[in-house]
Amino acid sequence: MYSTSNKSLKIWDLERMQVVSDIAAHTGLIKCMTIWQDKNILLTASEKSIFLWDMISLTQVGQLRAHKDEIKAMTVTPDGNLMFSAGRGS
Repeated sequence: MYSTSNKSLKIWDLERMQVVSDIAAHTGLIKCMTIWQDKNILLTASEKSIFLWDMISLTQVGQLRAHKDEIKAMTVTPDGNLMFSAGRGS
């Protein structure tokens, strides 16, 4: 299971109910995350950036900076072709 806490990304072993990895993922608070299942990518958003994480190696594989305002939500379409993100707006 994946979760976030403040600025970190946590990976859990649900059988043992323990954190197996705690990654310092962002410099700001993580506001949302979603999975791009077709690509085995986890996306986390903080402030104006979206980070892409390889779910197998747990390494950051990309970063998107497309917002002028803080990102509040994001999702990947069911077919895996598009990812949408939304900020707070003006």
